[in-house]
Amino acid sequence: MCEMDSPWPGVPILKLLSNPHRLHPIRFDFCPRLSVPGTKPGSCMFGVKKVAYSLRIDRVQDYCANYFHGNLVPITNDDENLRVLLMTRNFISSDFYFRGAPPSAWIGGYWDGQNVKFQDGTISNYTNFDQPWYVNYTGNIAMFIDNGKWGIVLDADYSVCQTDRKRDPCPRDSVQSLVNDDCFFAIPLTLNYYGGQQYCKDYFDGNLASITNAFDNQAVLQMTTDVLRSFQAFNTEAWIGGLYNGNEVIWEDGNPSVYNNLRKGNYTEYSNTYLILIDGTWVAGSVYSFDNSPFICSVKRAASHV
Repeated sequence: MCEMDSPWPGVPILKLLSNPHRLHPIRFDFCPRLSVPGTKPGSCMFGVKKVAYSLRIDRVQDYCANYFHGNLVPITNDDENLRVLLMTRNFISSDFYFRGAPPSAWIGGYWDGQNVKFQDGTISNYTNFDQPWYVNYTGNIAMFIDNGKWGIVLDADYSVCQTDRKRDPCPRDSVQSLVNDDCFFAIPLTLNYYGGQQYCKDYFDGNLASITNAFDNQAVLQMTTDVLRSFQAFNTEAWIGGLYNGNEVIWEDGNPSVYNNLRKGNYTEYSNTYLILIDGTWVAGSVYSFDNSPFICSVKRAASHV
C-alpha cells in the first residue's frame, strides 16, 4: 500500500493529513516518458522548456525540485557530457531550426574558479568550457547544444532535470482531490490546449485536470494562483481538461461529468475549457483552443501503481 512517511523534511505526516487537500505522498517507480537513464544510478534525466517567462537558473532549478523532486543534472566526465548532449539535442530538435543561434541548456553547475558545484551537492573538477578564458570567471554553467561545450551565461533556452526513479509523480505543490487520490497541479508554462494535454501525459502520465466537485474547484483555483505568482506569471486563466459538447463538459481523463461551473453564455459545441483565475468559473470557446496559457494537470495515483 501507500508509503505514508513524509518525503519532505520538516513536514510531519500529521500536518499533511490535517489539510484535506494537502497531498498525501506515495512513491512508486516513475519517470517521464521523454526521459533517459540519468548520470547517477537509479535516476532519469529529461529536457524542459523555459519556465513561465524566466530563463534564470534559480527558476528552472525550482521547477526541477518542485515538480520532479530532483535537480538540474550534474555532469562529472566526458561520457556523462555526451549523454546529456545527445538527449538534449533529441529533445529540442523540433525547436532547433527556429532559432538564429544554437540553443543552450542549463546543467546545474556553478564554477567557483576551482571546481564545479552542482545543485544536487556534487562537486567536480571536470570542466568542458568552450573557451579557455571561462576559467578566469565564476558563474552558472550552460551547455551549448551545437558542440556540447560549456559556457558561463546569464540565461539559457532549455534545462535538463534529473530525478530518482522512485518517487511520487505528483509535484510538491500539488493539492489532492477531496474524493480520491488524484492530485492537481499548475504548470507555469504557456501552451495551447493540445500542447498542455500532451505535456501532462509526457511528463506526469496524467491529463489536463478534471474537476468533479466545488471543493476541488476552490482548492485548484487557490493552488494555481499561488503557483503562478511564485513563478512571476500573472495570467488570468489556465487550461483544464474539459471539452464542452453543447450539453455538458467531457473530461480528458474519463471522469464523469457530475459538476459544472461554466459561466452562463452561448458556447460553441466541442470547445475546450479554461479555469478563470479571478473567480474560479469556467469558460469554453473553440476560438481559445490554440491560445497559449498556463495549464492544470491531474494524475490518477491508483494503488495498483504503488
